[in-house]
Amino acid sequence: MVVEFIAQADSHDAAYQMGRLFGGALCVAVVPLSILVLCIIWAARTKHPTQRILAVVGACVSGLFLVVGGIGLILLAARTAQMKALGAREMAAGQRITMAEFGFEFAAPGDPWVQVDPKKFNPDASFVAMRTRPERFFMVIAEKTEEQIDVSILASVSQANLKSVASESTIVSERSETVNGLPGIRFQTDAAVEGRRFSYVHWCASTPAFAYQLIAWGWRTDKAGLEEEANRLFSSFSELSVDGPAED
Repeated sequence: MVVEFIAQADSHDAAYQMGRLFGGALCVAVVPLSILVLCIIWAARTKHPTQRILAVVGACVSGLFLVVGGIGLILLAARTAQMKALGAREMAAGQRITMAEFGFEFAAPGDPWVQVDPKKFNPDASFVAMRTRPERFFMVIAEKTEEQIDVSILASVSQANLKSVASESTIVSERSETVNGLPGIRFQTDAAVEGRRFSYVHWCASTPAFAYQLIAWGWRTDKAGLEEEANRLFSSFSELSVDGPAED
């Protein structure tokens, strides 16, 4: 799994981001900078030792705010650039995303989730979404097949794929689960990838035409919240009927 993007920002329009960046710069810089200047002037003019100490302390605190704020803005700019590289775009809650070439559709969860270019994220992915605070990821891998694959074999392959990139991998639970009429196998795994400890929730299913792997993951410390979010994400997935997507 791709883990380089675990700490991305959740706003993705370039113009909006630039406006937010400069607006944030003003908010972060103007007030503490003004206080810093006033404290310096006060320290230079006052002859009272106690007042001079207070002015110096005020100047130091204001300077600290400027440094912290500057670091925050640098991090925001870096995250914005990374999200732009991923082709991130917002999704309206409930928006139906139809992937006709892969035989499924997905009801978007909305903010703070955003859709990213799947091929920039993972070459095998058909659909990818991500969010921050807390960082969670969701991916659909859909593969066209000539005949229906035994779902237990598909689940075993999915487990082996994760194990191949993890330094440690433990299946916590596994059960049969039907999502919107499509039977499958769901399993949860604790794994360490590139020194980072994640929790993964997979759901695997197959049809005569496609094999599906739905994968939600995030930090292992967020396991309970991830499990609940996976329920919502998986239930938003549905197989397209032979007649195509249902009309609203």
